[in-house]
Amino acid sequence: MRTRLPSRTVGLMSTATVFVAVWGCGDSAPSTDTSSTPATVSGTITLKGKPATQGKVTFNPANVNRKTVPSATVDIGKDGSYKVSTLTGENTVTVDTPELRKNPTE
Repeated sequence: MRTRLPSRTVGLMSTATVFVAVWGCGDSAPSTDTSSTPATVSGTITLKGKPATQGKVTFNPANVNRKTVPSATVDIGKDGSYKVSTLTGENTVTVDTPELRKNPTE
């Protein structure tokens, strides 16, 4: 008979494993992206399960190795969709909609 771990237990175990792997990497600085490879990113912004109808999405690929790289901002479509070009690797993503400004804690 096989025993299944609850999904929460598996998630906690995965998180602990990642933490230990990062924690034990030694004295060197963490790696940061240096890529200048462009990428197209698209998606849909939803709030409480419904598409956002207006606003902006910003992707910021800048970091210590890519200090002068500009952010890319795009309008959210009426159906909640967006499509933007940025750089591959880690990006900070910001979403700004009138709905979020009205209710920032939701």
